[in-house]
Amino acid sequence: MLILEGAYIQEIERIKAYYSSINKSITDESAFEILILQYFFYKEKEIYLLNGKVDDHLTNGPNDGGIDLVYYDEDDEILSLVQCKTTNLSSDEIIDEFRKMHTTVQAFVNQNTGAYSDKLKRILQENLDRLPDNGQIEYHVFYLGNFDSNIFERKLKNSSISDLEDMINVSDLSMINTQISNIQDVTTKVSEFKADLDKAKNYLEYESAENYGVLVNISSNSLIRMYNKFKDKGLFDMNIRKFVPNKLVDNGIRKTLDSDRENFWFYNNGLIIACEDFEIDGNTIKIYNFSIVNGGQTTNLLGNYRGKNSQEFYIPCKVVFKKDNNKEKVNEFFTQIAETTNTQKPIKASDLKSNTPEMLTLRRALENHKIDFQIKRGERFRSNMIKIKNEEFGQLILSFVMQKPGTARSNKKALFENNSIYAAVYKKNYVASSQKMDFIVDMIKFYERYKRIVEEMKRDENLFELNAKDVLKNGTFIIFAIIGVLYRIHNNDIQSFKEAVDNPALLSENTFVFGKFISNYNADDLDDRIKKLIIELVLLIEERYTMLLENGEVTSVSNYFKTDKKYHEDLLKSISSKMLRERISKPIMEYSVFLKR
Repeated sequence: MLILEGAYIQEIERIKAYYSSINKSITDESAFEILILQYFFYKEKEIYLLNGKVDDHLTNGPNDGGIDLVYYDEDDEILSLVQCKTTNLSSDEIIDEFRKMHTTVQAFVNQNTGAYSDKLKRILQENLDRLPDNGQIEYHVFYLGNFDSNIFERKLKNSSISDLEDMINVSDLSMINTQISNIQDVTTKVSEFKADLDKAKNYLEYESAENYGVLVNISSNSLIRMYNKFKDKGLFDMNIRKFVPNKLVDNGIRKTLDSDRENFWFYNNGLIIACEDFEIDGNTIKIYNFSIVNGGQTTNLLGNYRGKNSQEFYIPCKVVFKKDNNKEKVNEFFTQIAETTNTQKPIKASDLKSNTPEMLTLRRALENHKIDFQIKRGERFRSNMIKIKNEEFGQLILSFVMQKPGTARSNKKALFENNSIYAAVYKKNYVASSQKMDFIVDMIKFYERYKRIVEEMKRDENLFELNAKDVLKNGTFIIFAIIGVLYRIHNNDIQSFKEAVDNPALLSENTFVFGKFISNYNADDLDDRIKKLIIELVLLIEERYTMLLENGEVTSVSNYFKTDKKYHEDLLKSISSKMLRERISKPIMEYSVFLKR
């Protein structure tokens, strides 16, 4: 019999109570799917923060192809397909769930989707179309049981989906409870443990004004005892990656445990233990109020090892503590170590540009306008400032100024990997020109208003029909490109959409005239005008998109918005012809009057 315990039970009840408070009744199964979406993908503490977003992801129901929810990570370009089970599952059943999901994806790739529900077709196709050529698909199974990675790995290797090993992730009840505790910050530490070392006085000390630490070689037998006693009692609570769903098995570690233990020290990065104090006595170390903040994967694999080799060996281990024993500062120290030592994302081209002169100069200049310009991944935004990432800024310039909304939406890597695009976006010497600086400040402030207004519009379920909702949700950069054309028309840089269509060179970044715009608009109806403009543009786009969808010329909004070519050769032409009608052009021009320089 499956015994449910821990944070899972409380959170399921909280989610059901929240939906009851908004007059919606949901099943335990639906609450479980929402819980997974909240804690594993959005990583939010409060369910209300997912308002208006849940239905964009849930696909569960008849003919769902084994997929309960879909989530696309724009930053890492990973599409996650998820199955949630409120029961225990055998390894064979887990493998079967992965097989179902993969079969469904292959059917969509081959455009053989007739057997699936309309909801799945809409949500899955939309997200598959968002995925760039070098994007990744990951399959997840979450279930309320106990996962045996050894049995699963053995069965997976002999299955028909063995080639999916790097794409599949399993999370059981223990992992789910751990993730909830991590997000809710309900953490504890191990109060005390004595571990054996390789030999007496064999340690390296290091000290700074605030911190102190030693590097020792800890016994594998001691680490196994530590794991067995405290794995669910704080041993990993300060490790931001103690729950690692995306790598089931580290084959290198297992191979070394099987046949090369005497060289484990050379092959493994070791552990980092953050504590409040420690004492070394001969060939032992006693550690107080501690957590393993790096090395959770090594510890888990060693603790769960079921091979025949029981030879003791030693593992490099850094033990550190903060001299100031203030609880808040100690916890901050633990978290900082965990964050900085667990950064395992590959280096991106954007990381290599983060300290370039143009990025640093732009950041300093925007600070003077209360804008926090993030140039490094993982930086924490400062409070009381408008927040924007450098890649978001680039996407806005690509759309509004350069008229390349397809690139902005579907190939944002080009911002940092394509030298000509990078130079056109970031090496404009904005600071040297008051007109350029005024423009980018206004553009960022306009974007901030736009995002807030769109979020409010998304919560109004009666505002748009389904296709228009998809346009609103996915069309930010297309809409910004169209507004960029309106900016040119209002300021007599061009005369009309038709002129832009007939002579595309007029929309190049070389012809763009910078200058402030919304800061010139002093009336108190700016939000209302922006909202009405968005509605008009969404309906214009939706009309053309729906016609193409019904004719089978596009598969989703993302497919329609994916390239600059479709924007210029189809959408702009469609808008150009419609703007010849006064009943359409008049309100659009009136609502967008705030674009005047």
